[in-house]
Amino acid sequence: MAKKKSTGVNPSDVDGERENVPADELSADTADLADSPDSPDSPEEADYDEILEKPRMSPTVIIITVIASIIVIAVAALAILWGCGYRWMSYDITSADSETQITAKFIGKIDKNGQPVQGRISRSDGKSAVINTETGSIEYSDGTVYNGELVNLRREGTGSVTFPNGDSYEGEFKGDMISGSGVYRYANGDVYEGSFEDDKKNGKGVYTWKSGAVYDGYYVNDKKEGEGVFTYADGSVYEGTFKNDLKDGEGVYTWASGDKYTGEFSEDMRSGSGTYVWADGSKYIGEFKNNQMDGKGSYTDSNGRTYEGTFENGKPVRSTQNTDAADGSADSAGSPDSTDSNGESGNN
Repeated sequence: MAKKKSTGVNPSDVDGERENVPADELSADTADLADSPDSPDSPEEADYDEILEKPRMSPTVIIITVIASIIVIAVAALAILWGCGYRWMSYDITSADSETQITAKFIGKIDKNGQPVQGRISRSDGKSAVINTETGSIEYSDGTVYNGELVNLRREGTGSVTFPNGDSYEGEFKGDMISGSGVYRYANGDVYEGSFEDDKKNGKGVYTWKSGAVYDGYYVNDKKEGEGVFTYADGSVYEGTFKNDLKDGEGVYTWASGDKYTGEFSEDMRSGSGTYVWADGSKYIGEFKNNQMDGKGSYTDSNGRTYEGTFENGKPVRSTQNTDAADGSADSAGSPDSTDSNGESGNN
């Protein structure tokens, strides 16, 4: 067996020499070795250097990326809403005066026929409404509540509406307005049943007051116009023509007391030619003015005595025959009342 050649250095002597090296010199040698360019980097330091060497995104790219993300999300949300039946729609509506065009806009859910189901209506005249067919109503910003059919955001067909003041209507609508046949109930107890056009009483109808008075006749723009019969609360009845909501033209007025006037009316009063017959049989035939016998006429009392002549403010002023017999008889019989005992204003 070959013998290992001795180096002539005793290991214990080497260790002894290391032990004899001062600690500060050993630390300095170690530091120089770490700083040497030939010494390899640690794995952690190599990874950090690679991160620093990667290029950074510019602010412009970041902003564009964010905006693009927002657009994608918005488009996706709109697509979902569209698939669920949500829409934005705009329509033109003619106002009640038939001159002003009102634009109505709707945003919300529609049914398979394209009609609003749930959402909000905004109008160019400042009004707005919330639609909810689940509750069967449309609530307007002024407190009005409508239940009924809608076509292109307009009230169309049959329906009912309740107003903030307590009035209510049930009947037909056209072009977002009360038009057609229907019943309008006023908060004070009055009721009108008949024809409407453009939110007003137009055509034939019957208006019944809470007091019991009834008008059966024609209207034009909420006013009595043309032929009609007005039965007052006390039983008196006028049958004839109306103009601008007043008795005007030919007519017959019968009092509950039995008196009766047949003749001409002007601005709600007996004016022109006519005949007034009292319940006791007395009669006046002649001219009237402001509900009084005024002008030429003939008066015959219940006893058959006749006064023929000129009247002024309901009294005779000059006679042409039977002056003595008729003197004061017109006064004793009484002239037609200066006002009708109707008990109603006649303005509805």
